[in-house]
Amino acid sequence: MKTKAPQTPPIENPKRIVKFQVKNRHDLHHGGTGYNVVLVSPGKATLDSLATDIAHATTIKRADIAGAVSALTLYMGKALAQGYEVELKGLGRFRLVLTTKNPISDPAHVRSSDILVKRISFEPDFELTAYFNDITFHRDKDKPFTPSADTNEQEQQLSDYFCGHDSIDSKTLASLLHCGLTTARARLKVLVAQGRLVAIPHTRTWYQPTPGNFGH
Repeated sequence: MKTKAPQTPPIENPKRIVKFQVKNRHDLHHGGTGYNVVLVSPGKATLDSLATDIAHATTIKRADIAGAVSALTLYMGKALAQGYEVELKGLGRFRLVLTTKNPISDPAHVRSSDILVKRISFEPDFELTAYFNDITFHRDKDKPFTPSADTNEQEQQLSDYFCGHDSIDSKTLASLLHCGLTTARARLKVLVAQGRLVAIPHTRTWYQPTPGNFGH
């Protein structure tokens, strides 16, 4: 059963029309091509724009809103850094997600110095997700579907790239293959697992070809 959305819908785009487009993606683990639908964003809702909207809808001054959000960010950060889960009613829950510098081979030998913060997990509250109940999706006619390069073409692009460069990172690969950062990172992991690329020591984000791969 759908949850009833709170009153006072967003000032802009009250009909909640969201544009999307279709992109193809490569199955990096099993080969072949699949398809994804991706959101076409009309822009960014910034703190300034949201503070202006809230100020118009309430009696709170825009500067006070910006100051409150700044203070909230500060104290949320402090709470998260102490291991607390932060819950903001109507918005959601935040908590740290941990990882290790290297894969765990023996649980008994995991040291505190091996632990890193991977990201902040956000679980939205039902009052926030209720706004998604009546979204209308429209396909963006200004951005028609265009197939991306196939695997063979990507191989050639990497070979051409390494003719003039010694190393590559995820941002460079994403630009080279015209894909997102998540896809680029997944592609790098596969190439490392295949033994075709190797991480450059002390960088953790840059990779170089192994002998016999990509012209090296």
